[in-house]
Amino acid sequence: MNRSFTAALLLPALCAGWFALHAESLPPAGFDQPQNWLFRPGAEYPGATGSAAVENGKPVLHYDFSKGGRYVGMQLRTPLFDDAAEVAVTLVSPAPAKVTMRLTDANGRVFQSAPLKLEAAKPRRTVLSAASRWATSWGGDAKNKKFTPPMRSLTVQAHADDKMPAAGTVTVESLLCEVPQFDPSTLGAGKPFSFSAAGWNFSGDFRPDRLGQHLTVTAMPGREAQAGEYTVTLPQLNRDWSRHFQLNPADGEQKLQILIPRRLISNPYNRYQLSQMFRSEQPGSSASVITPLAGRNSAGMEFDKTLHAREIPFSRIGTQVHFAYRTGGGFAAYAPYRMLTDEIAAAGFKWIRDTALVEQDEQGNYRVRPSDMEWIRYAHEQGLNVIVIFRLYANDTVDNYLKKVDAMVRDTREYVKVYELGNEPFGQGRWRETYGGPWNGKEKDNSTSPWVKEHLKYTNAIADRFKQVYPGCTVIGLGANTPTNYRYLDIGVTASLDGVTDHPYSYCLPPEKVPYGHRFAKRDGVRVGDERDSFRGLIEDYHRKFKETGKARSLWLTEFGYTTYWTSGSNEKNRYGTYTEEAQAVYIVRRLLETLSLPVEQVSQYCFVDKLNSRADAAEGNFGLLRTDYSKKPAFYAMRRLNTRLSGFEFDADFRPEITAAPRQKGNQRGVLIGNWDEVSINADNDCMVVPFRNKAGERRVAVWSMQPYSREFNNRVISLRLPGMGGAAGAVAQDLITGVTYDLDLEARGGDLFINHLSLRENPLLIQFVK
Repeated sequence: MNRSFTAALLLPALCAGWFALHAESLPPAGFDQPQNWLFRPGAEYPGATGSAAVENGKPVLHYDFSKGGRYVGMQLRTPLFDDAAEVAVTLVSPAPAKVTMRLTDANGRVFQSAPLKLEAAKPRRTVLSAASRWATSWGGDAKNKKFTPPMRSLTVQAHADDKMPAAGTVTVESLLCEVPQFDPSTLGAGKPFSFSAAGWNFSGDFRPDRLGQHLTVTAMPGREAQAGEYTVTLPQLNRDWSRHFQLNPADGEQKLQILIPRRLISNPYNRYQLSQMFRSEQPGSSASVITPLAGRNSAGMEFDKTLHAREIPFSRIGTQVHFAYRTGGGFAAYAPYRMLTDEIAAAGFKWIRDTALVEQDEQGNYRVRPSDMEWIRYAHEQGLNVIVIFRLYANDTVDNYLKKVDAMVRDTREYVKVYELGNEPFGQGRWRETYGGPWNGKEKDNSTSPWVKEHLKYTNAIADRFKQVYPGCTVIGLGANTPTNYRYLDIGVTASLDGVTDHPYSYCLPPEKVPYGHRFAKRDGVRVGDERDSFRGLIEDYHRKFKETGKARSLWLTEFGYTTYWTSGSNEKNRYGTYTEEAQAVYIVRRLLETLSLPVEQVSQYCFVDKLNSRADAAEGNFGLLRTDYSKKPAFYAMRRLNTRLSGFEFDADFRPEITAAPRQKGNQRGVLIGNWDEVSINADNDCMVVPFRNKAGERRVAVWSMQPYSREFNNRVISLRLPGMGGAAGAVAQDLITGVTYDLDLEARGGDLFINHLSLRENPLLIQFVK
């Protein structure tokens, strides 16, 4: 049974008795208008002539086979009702005539009736429906030869017959569609609106009927009004539905009449977002308004709900802050730590990560700085889990660090459960400067660099001390790149280190890719990840390594992110991509969705705010979700939406959605991303990823996206999905996690499974929400 959420396709759920009591018969819109009937001469058999007309309010087909031909017809150009169960056609001819009728179904397949003979001047009524017996059918979806509602088009035809007059007429005495009584609540409901743009004042309201929502827009020009275009757009997964009107103030007040078809706004679970924009002919002068058309059950879908950290019992997602360094320099943007913490918590993050520094007071006793205790306590009050970075530098002694551990635990244990030992020792802490060795810890003979060994000695001793004085805490660390972390594990990491930290940035690659893998073994001297340089392969291989080295540790990805800086002519050698703010949002969400499907304990996006006064060409200064004036980038809203929409949901490893089709237009395929990254060529993924989630109540949500690089070069790609065992779903809606726009889906239940046909993917990841 096809479930595309039009009333016609919900009809099988209604009993025949109910329909008989609650149905009415109506002619299609425009039935009596001559411009709505198209004459078709049966061109494959030349010679026939004729026309389509409306005479005395009734459509008439004129035909003449005296010069050849086998048939002619007239086609109703306006659609039949989407919820029509059947159509009753009454035909009459002044002389005997041979006729047939054609119906086109939802898939574009044409179904033709058996020939009917009309007796002279005697009306004949015929009822057509999906259940009719058809003489033949062709076109459309050749794999589905059964009539698929709704009915899209009707054609009445006259046929040549040697026993009947060669010329004549066939009149449609009546054409009535049997439809359920109209219920306005079956349509997405709109509210009155108004807005101004370029000297115009616009106001509008909606009137529902069985054809859809009739939108009337009043456009009133002011003295300074400019000519331009008024556009109404209803987002669709494929090409958006839109209507365009040219407005000229010289024409005075204008009324725009727009019919939003019922078939586009009939999903009771969707909250459609109708966009209306006026753009003047003068550049830069435009305004728009979004008008929701809310399905009667859409409120329960909670598309726009946001959750505070205190309302989220569990989440693995966090963000990096720099409250510890808020007093000066680039991190002074973090000075209003309370305001920023409020923003973080209100956006549904559950974790923050930052450094807390241990200092000596006037008496020489170690303590956590009061300024750090302030932000730690406040974050705790807001329901946030805190990962405290215990700063680890080579210019201090192990003995001093052990004393600092005691002070750290004493002052913070009420608020902190996770301590991270150091941060990126290949670049911070002066380990390489003090002890020597390259960034990845590989010496020329493939031995391990001295800095790695010394850093590990500190790490092991400090981890042991944390566990000694605070057995219930979680200690994480190492924090180098993956190959170096493997070297640590091979040397021997203390059992006190509960988790390993890694920062798997993609740099200038899509989020499903990393510049680590089997093919980088020559560079790193250690084989990590997989042959495809995939992020998934990297994570899975970590757990193989943990098992190999004797302890099933957890994996913490305490940094990843995408920066929105610009190239300048002198910074092109930077390893980070210069991403648009939209691409940043897409890539963060894609990385998080995949991470949630993997054995990762926690993941933190880097970072919450851009550096203060950061230059446009500064890569490190533009990773933020917020700009330095605290305005929000698209990534902020996308992460807030993701945090709420997946709150309480975990990856469902037992549920296996299947991509049953994923054709690609030959131009829409990507090859080499980077031809030479340390002598390795990295290729694009052209696949799609599907990640299922489930909560304790058994509700399911499925994320799906294309793994190709973000580009906006092509409109879309189309896939089809099979969701095993979900054939009983009452409905579904897809939401764009970047924009929040929601879409209907082409659903079909078959054999206990649910199929999503022709799922159109654009650049942004979708989250599909199902209704039990």
